[in-house]
Amino acid sequence: MKNKSIRIMLEQYSISIEQLVNHYNIGIGLDKNLLITSQIVSTAGLLDFPCRVNAFVMGICQKGELSITVNFKEWKINKNTCFFSIPENIIRIEKISDDFEGYVIVVSEEYIKDINLDMTKILSYYMSIRINPHFYIDEEDATSVVCFFDMAERALKDKNIQWKDEIVKGVISVLIYKVFGIMEQYEQKIEKPKTKSKEYYFLKFLELCSKQFHKHHDIGYYADLICLTPKYLSTVVKDVSGLSAAEWIEEYIINNAKNQLKFSEKNVQQISDSLNFSTQSLFGRYFKQRVGISPSQYREGYTSLKTTEKLI
Repeated sequence: MKNKSIRIMLEQYSISIEQLVNHYNIGIGLDKNLLITSQIVSTAGLLDFPCRVNAFVMGICQKGELSITVNFKEWKINKNTCFFSIPENIIRIEKISDDFEGYVIVVSEEYIKDINLDMTKILSYYMSIRINPHFYIDEEDATSVVCFFDMAERALKDKNIQWKDEIVKGVISVLIYKVFGIMEQYEQKIEKPKTKSKEYYFLKFLELCSKQFHKHHDIGYYADLICLTPKYLSTVVKDVSGLSAAEWIEEYIINNAKNQLKFSEKNVQQISDSLNFSTQSLFGRYFKQRVGISPSQYREGYTSLKTTEKLI
């Protein structure tokens, strides 16, 4: 019952990049997959309630102080501090100083894959970011990171730039790898899971699930690959993340189905096939049991919402 309540809450307060750009007018966006802003003080009030941003968030503070909660735990962000959030996190801006300066970039998982970033590398930092979503860097590294943020923002703002998409992808790619490189330098401060620990098995499961959920829905498949029993794997995943292995698989399937229903031109049968359901009716029942409405109703509702927003 508790996990069901959490899922309902996350669905209620879930915000996409597209909504942040088009509805809340935050920052500069590129399609539905990328947002960057340096105007954090003026827009902070729009995120003063707990919500989940369906993307990876990365930022840096150049001046002032920002107080945020991540999964209801408060963190203070000061000068030369990088901060992160992963898609499942519930975040809220509690307080921000008037003199705050910094950048925030919001990137979808699809965009990360599109620019050929190594998702395995990102997942290797999952537990560290989950436990401690910020870390301090020295002045020289901070200046370098800010330079790439600035380059990305300038490229997005320039309406006359040729090859904009390619340039932005290149800058974002370099920026993310730059931050990873700095994190490697601070690796003695980063808590990494020990081999065969619960966290280690959880990361292995998450890595496999993120790549193969559209083909394999059975816990036993992943348990065999990790050399654990399905029961033990589910217990380990639940202990580490608060959700069972089955619930993680469901999250991947349902989120992917929603994205396809929202943004692709595939029909329901094609979406069902892409997620390896034996029949469209089985996919429809699976979706409705977890979302409360059928795939077609979900698509119709989203299409109606987009039409209403355009009229407004």
